Amino acid sequence: MLGKHAPFDLDHFVPWSFLVHDEFWNLIPADPTVNSMKRQQLPHRIYVSLVAATHFQALGVLRRELKSRPFDHLADGYMLGLNIDRDLITATGPAARAAFTSAFEKTLFPLLDLAHAHGFQGPWLHS
Repeated sequence: MLGKHAPFDLDHFVPWSFLVHDEFWNLIPADPTVNSMKRQQLPHRIYVSLVAATHFQALGVLRRELKSRPFDHLADGYMLGLNIDRDLITATGPAARAAFTSAFEKTLFPLLDLAHAHGFQGPWLHS
């Protein structure tokens, strides 16, 4: 939890116990109650495009609000972890969003499959 009065938890989309890192691209805001229900279960694939859209939007805000050095450090995590080209991280518009989502899917779908093969339960779907 971010703080005593935070309205959300900061959760790992792919469980931390599988990836063992806190890279920004794998973090999502989550309702604390939903986060507790999900636990270490793998998310359903339908959530990947929603997470990608959230990150695409967040990167747009951060690009405008952060100084170059902190943003570059953040962008490095996306470039290395998701194999996303820097130009795509700084691009805007529907085509860029679609390409960004595709890059997320190309990395996260195999990670979710691998985690499932290693015994992680799922897919978790909020009802």
